Amino acid sequence: MKKALGIGVLTLVFPVLALATTFQGHFSGYSAHPTSAPGVFAANEPFTARVILDTTQENPWYPFDPLKEYTAVLDVVVLFYLGGFNQAVSFKPAGIVNIYEDSSPDANFANAATFTDGTLILTGQVNNMAGNRINITSLPWAVSGEITLTGGSGFNNLLACHAGLIMNDFIAWQLPNGAPLPGIPTGYKESYNAEWKCEDTVSTEASSWGSVKGLYR
Repeated sequence: MKKALGIGVLTLVFPVLALATTFQGHFSGYSAHPTSAPGVFAANEPFTARVILDTTQENPWYPFDPLKEYTAVLDVVVLFYLGGFNQAVSFKPAGIVNIYEDSSPDANFANAATFTDGTLILTGQVNNMAGNRINITSLPWAVSGEITLTGGSGFNNLLACHAGLIMNDFIAWQLPNGAPLPGIPTGYKESYNAEWKCEDTVSTEASSWGSVKGLYR
């Protein structure tokens, strides 16, 4: 007598996967420092950048409203500056960055108050900020650093980067012929472009082997 062979249905469930995604925030504006020339710095000199959020953002770390204006003010102090051909600058720890949301797009580089008249949505501390460049005409400073987000009325609205942001910034002030970069407002010395980003994880849903096979039928 033959035995009946029962065949069970094998179900494999794939675990939840975490995919790394780069979340970004792009700002552009201008920087100022009171004593040294454009592109040159001095120890203990305060450095301020005022920047405006670019209108197009890919994978933003905050739910920026396209109908509102977002401004950021970065305040740090120079720790040391090295001139020559291979140049370097470092900034003191515990710098400050504040990000504001404003329903009226009124930011005006001639009026610093228009960068802080919105709602303070994010505050942060800046550490390990440093720059380097090769002293060739028109080459910008490449600046790195870390922003630890510490508060603000929108802190709980962050989509990612709760652990902080990595700075990937550029400071420029010259054309290739050595002439000043056009458009820098009175009272400022350089163009400042900021890319503040992080790599965070996005979870994917668990799937059965049957549903995975169905994708290929």
